[in-house]
Amino acid sequence: MRRLFDIFLVALACAALVNAQARIVVFGGPPQGRRMIWVLSPDNKMSEYDAVLFHPWVSGVGLPPEARKHPENILITSSGIVMYADTLPGTALRHIWSTNPYANELVGGADDRRPSAAGGFQITSATPAVYASAEGKRLFWFEDHFSTVNRGPDLSREGSFISWTTDLTANDPQPVTSFRFESCKCETGSCSESCPETVIWAPATGISDFFFLTRWVPGQIGSTYIDTSLYTSAGGAWSARKLDHAVDNFLDAADRGNLYVESPNDYSGDDDPADAPGNVTTMNVGGKVVTIFDEHARFHDGGYIIGIATTRAAISPDRARVAYTLAGSSPEQEIQPTVPGKGDAKEIQRLHAVLTELPRLEVIAVSSAANTILSLPNTELAGWLDAGHVLALQHGELQRVDVQTGAITPTGIKAESARFVFLR
Repeated sequence: MRRLFDIFLVALACAALVNAQARIVVFGGPPQGRRMIWVLSPDNKMSEYDAVLFHPWVSGVGLPPEARKHPENILITSSGIVMYADTLPGTALRHIWSTNPYANELVGGADDRRPSAAGGFQITSATPAVYASAEGKRLFWFEDHFSTVNRGPDLSREGSFISWTTDLTANDPQPVTSFRFESCKCETGSCSESCPETVIWAPATGISDFFFLTRWVPGQIGSTYIDTSLYTSAGGAWSARKLDHAVDNFLDAADRGNLYVESPNDYSGDDDPADAPGNVTTMNVGGKVVTIFDEHARFHDGGYIIGIATTRAAISPDRARVAYTLAGSSPEQEIQPTVPGKGDAKEIQRLHAVLTELPRLEVIAVSSAANTILSLPNTELAGWLDAGHVLALQHGELQRVDVQTGAITPTGIKAESARFVFLR
């Protein structure tokens, strides 16, 4: 443990504040505790809107050019600070751009390559993942710290996982948890194809008292998921409990991790659901697994090369409902049978009609997943405004939707995709 804490201190030291001359935007105005809607526009600028009255509070906050391509790397704290995380080109170092006037750029991690006495190189690398705390005052850092022996191909790797929190300027460190990886032989010549790493999932609204850690091997052709642990906090101390199965992809979670929605495939980006047909989405309620969506059972499309999947899901604030988006292959794409010459014209026409109504927003009750409360064609989920209303994207405009009555209230806020909408 002493060695791990030493590594933690080294990792923290690498999270250095960089003095940059970027223009700083200081936010102000929204009522204390009011939820906000953030939208990234096509010109790569962020705007903030009131989630109750829908009027703008802040507009024209320019983000780094890469943010538009990777909105999943945008982090917005509940206190209104916007961050964008990437890596410094040609390195493993994590770079964080921020609107925080006291720390508008942070750099963390490790990237070092030194000659080894036994020949080749000793490569030290670490690229921390960063999340905000739920109250918006601290950052959580999660880092795989690796030391790799390389002599042309990778030969072996030692490593450890370290997590800590800091304030928003990367000061005031507090350890969270740490562990060592077993020594790993890189049999294929690339350690990422043979050795385990970690991936963290935490709520987009920030970490309060839980997060998930999954150990996995990226692999050469396909990934292997080893196990997933739920970390919870009580009295300032964090403890882990291993789940009964490894989770490939979390869509959302609540209730200290006792309620979560998962899917084996991640379609939050530009991936096509047709790449992995037969998609299934499940909900885990206190250890009980309930199927929310089963592509083949619902659409009977197993004989055709198409794909329909849950690309986004969100649990309501009262944990009574789950809203999700179904998206699929382009309706303009020709539907081909899995066995050439075995297609049926009527079936192809039926499936084409299904695809023309996607994306589709649906809402189900946690207590009765088989009954759909709401189903809206050509609509994407952006998130929950409150326990009875979702924010939905329909024909390029955000709408307030009553999940019980289906009543729609226009917000007047434009957005290109739900990927560019953030509720905080």
